[in-house]
Amino acid sequence: MRLADLARYRQAAYRLLGEALRHPESERLATLRVVAEELRERPGPLAGLAVFPQWLELLRGVVELADGAAPGLDETYVRLFVVSPDGICPPVGSHYLAPDAPASVMAEIEGEYARAGLVLSAEATEPPDHIAVALDFMAYLCAAEADSWGQKAPAEAATQLDLEARFLERYLCRWLPAFAELIANCDADGFYARVTEATRNFAAHDLEIVTALAARFRGEEAR
Repeated sequence: MRLADLARYRQAAYRLLGEALRHPESERLATLRVVAEELRERPGPLAGLAVFPQWLELLRGVVELADGAAPGLDETYVRLFVVSPDGICPPVGSHYLAPDAPASVMAEIEGEYARAGLVLSAEATEPPDHIAVALDFMAYLCAAEADSWGQKAPAEAATQLDLEARFLERYLCRWLPAFAELIANCDADGFYARVTEATRNFAAHDLEIVTALAARFRGEEAR
């Protein structure tokens, strides 16, 4: 398995999941279907992972989203995420990690972005701890890792792996289970329940992957 290919596929997966958890505009849904079809037809390195059957089921669900499903999906999105200031199922990490001190969580997350050389745009409409922003960040880290493998710079790739593992362990994997459970209770077998459960499992498996890869590199480096 080429590590650059694995990183690129993981990048695409995080981007797909992030866009699926944004407002279901018709153009966004159309793009999601195209990307999901491509990922389903060419599963690449993900096919060998334990999470693949659920991932394939999610891709199938995205592909099957008909144009007529957008209005209904819009209503579900509003009900789950926008019906009140906090939504029924707030898609932000601070709600689950520190509901009484959300500013501290957002500052911590922005620190993680800064560690990777990024600054949240002043024009951003989503807070730094929004699930889609966090998934975009993971996609960015995967892209940087892929570039490093492609440039035959394993030390730089290992640095990216460390950043990925840190963000997953300290942030995403800490609150995704509670978020996915809340969505499952409110959306039952709906689209967003499938997306959040797939995101939860993908992130958990990805943490195992990047931790193992980083450890392997450190072991080879020490020889």
